[in-house]
Amino acid sequence: MPRTLAYALCAATTIALASHAQAEEDCLVPYKAFQKYTPSIALQTCPDWTDADNGFCRLTLEDGRATMYIFEKDNGEACLKRARSWSVEAFFKRFAEGF
Repeated sequence: MPRTLAYALCAATTIALASHAQAEEDCLVPYKAFQKYTPSIALQTCPDWTDADNGFCRLTLEDGRATMYIFEKDNGEACLKRARSWSVEAFFKRFAEGF
């Protein structure tokens, strides 16, 4: 994907998520908005995360980076709580047993 297109998609996603976040004051990035604007892989388990009963993880692979997004349920709504990023190589070296 050309960098300018990638930057444009990133900017559009940021604007869309920010405008949606204003409507959801308690949840900066609701999963519904993330799902709509961010192609991702659903993980069966969340590596390095023990509270799987209260949430779930999604993984993106782009430009040599693996980014794991951790969502937790907050008042019935799944909200982005944190994200962690590694090089793709480092991610699979660290978590290869789980995949």
